[in-house]
Amino acid sequence: MLKKITINTIIYGIGPQLPKFANLLILPLITPFLTTVDFGIYGVSQAYVLLFQNLKTLGLDAILVNSYVKRPKLFRPIWQVLFGVMIINSIILSLLLAIVLYFSFREEVGDDILSFILLNCIPLMLFSSAEVIYFRLYQLKENASAVSGRIVLAGAVNVFITYYGIVYLNLDYMGWIWALFLSGLTSFLVSIYPIWKEKIFPVFKLKLTIVRGSLSISMPLIPHYYSRFILNSSDRLIFDILEQDVNRVGLYNAAYSIGNYYNIVTTAFKRAVSPTVVKLLKKNNLESINTLKKIFSLFSTILLALTFISSIWSKEIIFLLFKNDSFQDIYYVTIWIFMTYNYLPIHMSAHQVMVFHEKTSQLWLRAVIAIFFNTILNFTLIPIFGVNVAVIVSFCSYYIMALSTYTLSDFKDIKMVLMPPLKWCLFTIVLTIMALFVVDYSQFFKLLISIAVLISVLLFLSRRISLLNFKV
Repeated sequence: MLKKITINTIIYGIGPQLPKFANLLILPLITPFLTTVDFGIYGVSQAYVLLFQNLKTLGLDAILVNSYVKRPKLFRPIWQVLFGVMIINSIILSLLLAIVLYFSFREEVGDDILSFILLNCIPLMLFSSAEVIYFRLYQLKENASAVSGRIVLAGAVNVFITYYGIVYLNLDYMGWIWALFLSGLTSFLVSIYPIWKEKIFPVFKLKLTIVRGSLSISMPLIPHYYSRFILNSSDRLIFDILEQDVNRVGLYNAAYSIGNYYNIVTTAFKRAVSPTVVKLLKKNNLESINTLKKIFSLFSTILLALTFISSIWSKEIIFLLFKNDSFQDIYYVTIWIFMTYNYLPIHMSAHQVMVFHEKTSQLWLRAVIAIFFNTILNFTLIPIFGVNVAVIVSFCSYYIMALSTYTLSDFKDIKMVLMPPLKWCLFTIVLTIMALFVVDYSQFFKLLISIAVLISVLLFLSRRISLLNFKV
């Protein structure tokens, strides 16, 4: 089991994300051609794009997964209807996005405003729904090569266009925008034929029974998907509303461009392990539940170790990647971003249990609590302490969202706690505080700490090697 999850995470999760890591590696090559204003415009604009992209599925991802697992012979008619719903919704959202981008960036972007809007809106309008169907289908089939090949190809296009556009064509922030558009187009072209070959065509003559039943389950999930945007990106929108200095916003976004690579790692594991988790939940016996507990314990331990080690070396990481003195003081922000992603195992272990049992009616509540906390504190504290305080607010908000799931009555009724949330939350807080001090220690001392952490993790893993023998 552990071997399968590890291989799937590398091939099925991290493998397709290698082009994004390549984008990280070309940062030293492109930053001499960029300013903090470029980082600011790009970061805020993509926050607006994500604002609408997070609503594109209407939470129907959960219905796609459940219908495939629970009704394997009947899933296609359901998927066809949901495909049509997502396309209609994406068209509406892209038109709203165009209006928002025009009024938000017409002065900063100037003559590029039309191409700026089209390149940001067309992928949402035309590409996004097909990509969701393609990814979910081959994820559930556990076809690593199909998913990996598509994303690697699109990612390679993104890296090439980013480098060529910024370095050789002097497109500044528009180099990123063009790269996102062309990589999205590539991904769409690769996805569309396999979907049609599987005879999953969008149906626009909607069957109300399917739509009504699906939306009754998925709609409470929208605040959940939306909360991830609010907690991860809305701070950039609040900076814009509060008219914070664009150079400070650019530095903040540069820190996020590094810290968010742990989002890739956690997303990789989530994608790789989700089909296995669903199958184990379907078995619902003592052995399968114990296996789930071990999986999440291993995930938490490895992630906590990796984020802690990355945090204490963040000063050196920033120095290597940003060949610009203006960016050298952002490593404290990066530490908070790295350590924030340790919330995911706590969150995922409870969330997947509730979604599998279709107990979604209360999930909106935890999202609203986290969003309210995040928004109020950001509007209150940013004018006083500056933009960097937003990263601490986001850290706290993520853990409020994760922990609040365990207080919901629907979750308590299921009676399936796969990991102790408070213990792991406390571990994360302690290690975050340690990292904030250790980051300024000598490299020799940090090397000793890193080796000690790695040895401890290996010893922990060696005691759970029996997980390898369990088959789903």
